[in-house]
Amino acid sequence: MGLAALGAGFFSLGACSKSYASEDDDRARLSAVLAADAKVDGFLGEADRLDRQGRSADAAKVVETEATPALGEAKSLLDHTVADTAWGRDRRDELAKLLGDRAAAMPSYVTALRGSDPTAKLEAVMAQAALEKRALGVATAMKKKATP
Repeated sequence: MGLAALGAGFFSLGACSKSYASEDDDRARLSAVLAADAKVDGFLGEADRLDRQGRSADAAKVVETEATPALGEAKSLLDHTVADTAWGRDRRDELAKLLGDRAAAMPSYVTALRGSDPTAKLEAVMAQAALEKRALGVATAMKKKATP
């Protein structure tokens, strides 16, 4: 066996041991972002409970001091999360859109909680409910494999 053949053998062994991207790897990384979003949703749920108890100012404070920073953490985590597969990139894009839409909805939710307009409050709560429904959709999609 010549040196060229021996070198080619080592090269092919190295290529075989290379780790390839997998949906499972992407799922694990993106699950951490989904968990961070669930933390945001928990704070928003607490704000909703406080509002139903007639404690709207406290509810607004929870959104500002708890939910908003938690959302920032979730977005930062997503910014540092790499998805290596097409499936993972699609889920990552869904999470990015969801977190962006959550961020866009926060100020109007706080304004509605601090205000006295029941229609504005209802619309803000319905917007938050729609975002939670989307989050559940992303969570469901993350449980499914791209290829059966």
